[in-house]
Amino acid sequence: NGFQYDPTKTNVLICKLRAFVVQVGGLVSLSNVCLATIDQYFVTCRKVRIRRLSNLSTARLVILLTIILWSGHGLPLLLLYNIYPVIQQNQTTTVCSHNSTPYTLYNVYFVNLILFGLLPLSIMILFSLMVWKNMQKVGAVSSVHYRYDRQLTQMLLLQVTTIVISLIPYCAQTTYSAITMNEQKDSLHLARDTLFVSISNLLFYLIYVTSFYIYVTSSKAFRSKLVKRISKLYYKTCHKHPPQERQTTTQIPAVLVETPLY
Repeated sequence: NGFQYDPTKTNVLICKLRAFVVQVGGLVSLSNVCLATIDQYFVTCRKVRIRRLSNLSTARLVILLTIILWSGHGLPLLLLYNIYPVIQQNQTTTVCSHNSTPYTLYNVYFVNLILFGLLPLSIMILFSLMVWKNMQKVGAVSSVHYRYDRQLTQMLLLQVTTIVISLIPYCAQTTYSAITMNEQKDSLHLARDTLFVSISNLLFYLIYVTSFYIYVTSSKAFRSKLVKRISKLYYKTCHKHPPQERQTTTQIPAVLVETPLY
């Protein structure tokens, strides 16, 4: 788009796929963060029955069902989105959008406010507080496993804070844009709206890029594992064999056995 060429305005397939991938990908990503928070609550719970809910097979099944759910939810986008001619500043151009008023209302008041806003925020905040409460109950424990759980709790809380800061402006902007969509705006008003859209979209995309930096800065264990993985990947790609760990040889002192003289 920086080259004044937007393929979504000329290619119908790209227009439809972009709308589908953006919504489905965003919902799957937020859902995975919510599921990770719930899973951490299961892990830190003192009840064995609840802790058993956290296992790899269940996690894989839930993630698969989540992808199927949001993919099915996004199917109307493939049908509704198309390229339409519009008049902007006395010039005819095209835009990738839909002309369904019911879906616009559904997208504004349910998708943006609930699915992208209140629902994930409520789940993450609620279960993060419950995880923190569980960690406080075992505050006297100083095992390695507990320290890892505490680091993970800090990472989740920082991630929840980042998501809250990022989602609120986005929800406000999308709602405002939908409400004022049919209003006639002068050039100054359009410039303000464009600035608001750019800032809110930038904050929204921070959700998907800040997790890595949060984990690196807040968890010593994560940094250590990251360095080990990068080192192993480097030696696999640049060398035939990974470096062998230095083996320490312990020299056994010789024992002199004196033959007794008879």
